[in-house]
Amino acid sequence: MKYDLLPYCSLAQEREDFVGVRFEFDNVLKHHRPYITFPYGYDYTSNEDVLCLISVLSDYQREMQNVVRADLTEDEQQGFPIQSYHFVIQDYLSNGYYTERETMYASRANGKVNWVRTVKKEKPVIQENGAIYLNLQTRLHHSNDEHIMTEISKHCVYESFAKLGWYYGLSTPSKPSSTLCKTQFIAILRDKLHKANKDMDKQLFQSMINVLQNLDENNSNPKHFAFGTRRFEKVWENLIEKTFGTEKGDNKAQYFPKATRHLIDGSIKDTNPLLPDTIMINHDDNSLYVIDAKYYRYGITHKIDHLPNMSSIAKQITYAQYIDSHFDFDKVRNVFLLPFNAKVNRLLVYHCSGWTVADWVDDAYAYKKIYTILVDTKYLMRNRVWANIEEVRQLSVTVNNIIELTTQGKSNNQSITT
Repeated sequence: MKYDLLPYCSLAQEREDFVGVRFEFDNVLKHHRPYITFPYGYDYTSNEDVLCLISVLSDYQREMQNVVRADLTEDEQQGFPIQSYHFVIQDYLSNGYYTERETMYASRANGKVNWVRTVKKEKPVIQENGAIYLNLQTRLHHSNDEHIMTEISKHCVYESFAKLGWYYGLSTPSKPSSTLCKTQFIAILRDKLHKANKDMDKQLFQSMINVLQNLDENNSNPKHFAFGTRRFEKVWENLIEKTFGTEKGDNKAQYFPKATRHLIDGSIKDTNPLLPDTIMINHDDNSLYVIDAKYYRYGITHKIDHLPNMSSIAKQITYAQYIDSHFDFDKVRNVFLLPFNAKVNRLLVYHCSGWTVADWVDDAYAYKKIYTILVDTKYLMRNRVWANIEEVRQLSVTVNNIIELTTQGKSNNQSITT
């Protein structure tokens, strides 16, 4: 049964704060306990929010392969295959440690005979005084590999409980007495996976492989671990890109501005292009949005110093100018997306907190204004979907509504529902 994890939860206070789950020894309580840190603006209210946090980090790890390497200490540099831990735990609670779940038989002349199988599968030799069976169906004894499988299971169960048992309030089983041979164990599991016929066995073997691959052989205390990142801005950028990024790969690359270097010897070299975080196209009105994902504290502190600086503003204008001059969109707009807690602020999940005006750009260009849109962190993390068209439309509505309000001369800033 799960126990309440909320007392162990907190919010990041600084941009470089670790976001994720730590499990460390508490000198006051005299036992290991979790330390769970959520990103700016996340309204954690239940244990399910902890799983949401781990899932977001796990997804990013799987996609980018560097969440566990982003400016972490050595203790923090490990993965967290949450679904595999969960599956191994559930299988153990249902079936115990892994053993061969099907009795194996062979056709041979000696051994413990299964006469029912023998009559069905073996052809007798007919003689005057009756029929005899030259080959019998006999039960095979467990091989060394099968005994090793049970030992592998013990190591995987122990590691899974150490990493995720705390979420369910479950005690970790005894540590296996056998030596952990990570490379050998993974090789055996891969062979079992290749030969497996049942989907449940395939899922179990793959889960055990995932557990072992993320296991540190040199860590004598698996209960002391951390999974997360000190660079959550990268995860934030990925969340924004997944939700609002309608253009991927080469389609996105065509919107990257670049320059060419003309050298005195006559050679010409392209520079590396500038890379906007996210390109969002709303085909309903043929508008393009250049989105810069900013994991900044403004939505929490409301301090002007915590808004994007002049360098970020200039980049947005450069992106938009290039796109506007090379492509045929009715409008090219600029947007900063920052995290906040909509519930605490009694606002809806998208909220325009203002805009920045690039004074050197002619008023005729829509991208002269860069709109600061606050996005509820919990909403974004729980609803992450690749190129979510509904969210694309709602973000467009948020910007268009504030434009309409300001055009009408209204100064009141309203939030837009999704």
